Amino acid sequence: MLVETLYFIVFIEKTFSEMFVTTRSWQRVREFDLGPEYFTQLATVCAQTVMAGITIPRIRAIIYSGYKAYGDLDPMTATDQAICASAGTGVELMFEKTVIIGIAEAVLRYCPAKFERIQRNIGIIMQATSVHVHMTGPDDLPSFLVDGYTSFSTATFQSWVLTKIDAGLDYGLSYLGCSNINTLSTNQVYPTGAASPEAVAGDVDEAITRDNATDFNTLVQFLRHDVEIQNDERTASWCGTVGTSCVDCRASIVGNQPENMCANRLVSARLNTVLHQLQINSEHYLSRSLKISKAFDEPRNSYTVTPSLHTEGRAAIVTLSTGRWLSNLRTLAKLAICSHADYVRNDGYDLFIAVRKQAGETEELYDFPETELMRVLPPNSKLYQTELVDFDEATNLEYPLFDGSNQDDVILDDYATLGKFKSPSSRYLRVSPMIIKCYSALQSYYVEWENRTGHSIEVTVERAFLTTEERDILIGVDDPRYLSPVLGLSMELSLNLSLVTGAASSYPLTSLAKLAIIKCGPVFQEGGMAMGLGIYSNMIYVDARDTFRVWNPSGAYSNSYSSVTAYNSYITSLYSAATEHRMVDPDYPVQACDKAAPPSLQSPTFSHTHALYADHSRSNGANECSPAYNTAYCVRSATARRAKFEYLWLETQKMYIYHNRNETMNALDGCIGECGTCMEGSIWLNKIENCNNFIHWCPFKMIPEGVVNINLFPRDNAEFRVHACNQGEHCIERSALFLLLVDTIEAYYRPDPTNSVEEELYPQTENPNPVLELLHRLYAFSATGTVKVWVEGEDDLLTLAPALEAAMLYNTNINEVIVYVNNPHSLAEVEMRMRRLITMWTTEGCTEFTREFIAPFSVVQMSTVIGKRSSEHNFRDELIHEHTHRDLTWIHRYL
Repeated sequence: MLVETLYFIVFIEKTFSEMFVTTRSWQRVREFDLGPEYFTQLATVCAQTVMAGITIPRIRAIIYSGYKAYGDLDPMTATDQAICASAGTGVELMFEKTVIIGIAEAVLRYCPAKFERIQRNIGIIMQATSVHVHMTGPDDLPSFLVDGYTSFSTATFQSWVLTKIDAGLDYGLSYLGCSNINTLSTNQVYPTGAASPEAVAGDVDEAITRDNATDFNTLVQFLRHDVEIQNDERTASWCGTVGTSCVDCRASIVGNQPENMCANRLVSARLNTVLHQLQINSEHYLSRSLKISKAFDEPRNSYTVTPSLHTEGRAAIVTLSTGRWLSNLRTLAKLAICSHADYVRNDGYDLFIAVRKQAGETEELYDFPETELMRVLPPNSKLYQTELVDFDEATNLEYPLFDGSNQDDVILDDYATLGKFKSPSSRYLRVSPMIIKCYSALQSYYVEWENRTGHSIEVTVERAFLTTEERDILIGVDDPRYLSPVLGLSMELSLNLSLVTGAASSYPLTSLAKLAIIKCGPVFQEGGMAMGLGIYSNMIYVDARDTFRVWNPSGAYSNSYSSVTAYNSYITSLYSAATEHRMVDPDYPVQACDKAAPPSLQSPTFSHTHALYADHSRSNGANECSPAYNTAYCVRSATARRAKFEYLWLETQKMYIYHNRNETMNALDGCIGECGTCMEGSIWLNKIENCNNFIHWCPFKMIPEGVVNINLFPRDNAEFRVHACNQGEHCIERSALFLLLVDTIEAYYRPDPTNSVEEELYPQTENPNPVLELLHRLYAFSATGTVKVWVEGEDDLLTLAPALEAAMLYNTNINEVIVYVNNPHSLAEVEMRMRRLITMWTTEGCTEFTREFIAPFSVVQMSTVIGKRSSEHNFRDELIHEHTHRDLTWIHRYL
């Protein structure tokens, strides 16, 4: 027994000479906390807490002596303290200077409650120059003695100790502000309308008895001596079990060993916290102490218990020790609610208080979208049903167990109630917030769908959490579903179509599977996990797991795919798009479609239609632009524009025109011949309509047959042109339609052919033209395969954004987009801009016209290795440079 006793020998240091005497012992400070094999965990916690809790100014507690190797001891002369130190249960603390009363206060503030949790008592002796403190052996009672300390008699010291223990129990607590809580009149209950205590706190699961040491040890002794304890059973011949004597615990606890505990001081850890807080509140607001009439209930001679919340330590009957007036009881009920009791009933003379189950000494709450759930532990006899035997303690905490008793209607999220996810054979369950968010997102979709179609569809949870026992019966170890159900990471779903008349076949399970990928994939990713999806004949299985997986034992697949393999491949691509936030899912679908201006392929049947609420304006600078025909510029450039029109129409007629010739000619005239200011208003809209019609009706092809993969680049960058247009690459400058029009749109002319400076034929301020942007959109929409994009930085990317939108949002033949960035310092900003564009497209795109999801993209640094350029390429670049820098060329030539 001796080595199981913890001693604290706390000395007062008086002189420097004494410090030098103890130097050898001080060297062992480094050995104080080398792990449980050197010093017991609870003893370490107690000692460290005491040292931290001594708050006397400029006073520091130090470790005088810690662990001693047993081999260094002489068994014949070793003291009890040395033997305890060698067992890892003893430590000596010393103050640099102070009075010993502060040491005793610190010890009594922290250690008794800690020792109680392992059913040990505290012993303390006030000596002349030191305080001796020890944790008792398993059979020893608490002892509070005076030996040489003259300021206390033994009786006074014992009373002082009990007061300090009470103060320690209040440490860190204070009265709560309860002004926003209503009082309870006689027969009223909290929560309002609760049918019974069990309806709130959960049903009685299994009565705790002294025979079941594991469950009995979860009960906590209510240590306070300033609360009146009614202890009627003290006179019985046995309590709890035959042969266990009853004890009188009215004044204080007798001891922390099971045989020294009395029922009315035994409560669950949660109820213990509530009662401590209620006592503090009562003393503050009513200036009165509590009286506990009944707490834990157990059998005794001539008394048989009926299972109730009392038999689990989760209920107590309390009143006031004095002043039990109705008004005070109403206030006390209010204070009980304020003290976080889960259920309170005012019975007139006293209160009935109950609490929910709770694991551990303090509540551990886990957040769900609409509430919090508290971790619990089942009775030891039922632990096997839910225990994760292959997981360590830390991992078990990642998958907390919750109590679902009478909690079926608790709302976890908008459409998710707790009862949907319980096992029918267990009140306990695990469920991840990710699963709840996933389910709620699915049901929310069908609620919105009902608003549009009138079809009422419920997502039914066929099965979610399974006990270990259920899982082993229902699922084989090789089944991909084997692990997730016991962790609360899965659910099996079906669609309840009973209210859908005549259209049930329109909602196959594959549609639910697809929706689950879209809605749940991002939820799981946000939670740090991937998704699993199983498609069965009568349900789909959804879970959170380490890596994405899809399996399809039913062989079901969408009609759009020729095989299960093709369908599974599609689901995998869909998952990537969903988790990368590339799904087109407009915030306002109707408005998105009203504003949509989807591109189309070249066709003689094409007809441009303006978006219903489209904003076709472009910024023209700080000043507002007023659209105008027949400006001085328009008059001055009319002859040049007419000449360009006649040339282009002549070239166009060299090929067979499939659309009406007059309409095609008029479209070209309206695109090239029309003149007007501003990039908004009716003039601009007419230009867009005519230009778009012409490039779709023109017999010149945008992209020739057989071309796979295209390149987009800012055309004023010669280096990018090498990558985009040479060495077998295809760019817009190799397009016949583009080459037909580009010389006209970028043309310069002389208002006075004999004497004037060249001017742009289509300057942005005087006569902007949309055809180049429309050509780039058509080029990107006509492409197949991969789109390579060459940019210097974010500005170049924004210039190419309309073409990228056509490729990534609308073109279903694009597999991927690769953005090459020349400036390595711009990589991050280009990627960020791409993500912003994708966010805009996905939230504003109309799904009637767009792809299902945005094409995948990557942003990489452009290689510094540039291929050898031929003389043909150099000469071509020189011509392009001369053409695109006409002003500079004119200056060099004529000045």
